[in-house]
Amino acid sequence: MKYPKLRIAWTVAWGVACLLVVALWVRSCWRSERLCWSYAARDVVYVSSFRGVIWYQDVWYPYKPPSEPFYMGGPDSRRESICGQWPSYAADLYGRTVSMPYWLLAMLAATTACLPWIRLPRRFSLRALLIAISLVAVGLGLALFALRN
Repeated sequence: MKYPKLRIAWTVAWGVACLLVVALWVRSCWRSERLCWSYAARDVVYVSSFRGVIWYQDVWYPYKPPSEPFYMGGPDSRRESICGQWPSYAADLYGRTVSMPYWLLAMLAATTACLPWIRLPRRFSLRALLIAISLVAVGLGLALFALRN
């Protein structure tokens, strides 16, 4: 066990990040919020949070963009299910949008917190390497297939 204090610090930091994501997730069920940054004359970046999803939007406006730097909405009256949402990406002529549900971010933070405690063998066989490369190739192929359809 090399650097045990670093392993503990890593776990604590990612555990706190996981708790903060869960707190934002719960808050987004009742309130909607949006941050807005204008980084060029007509380019605006929005980061929005509502109904269990965080949205990133990079938008190009053909006219003057809105000037609101921060928006905090009131209670969200639309109570829909927040467990069935999946990450999405959309792009068009005026920008791109990426959405990520909070449950996935919390799961990624919790998994990253646990990674230093998993014992992996020091050496891998050639067979294990070929299996891992094949699984990555199949995963990438499925991702491309899903994006095209």
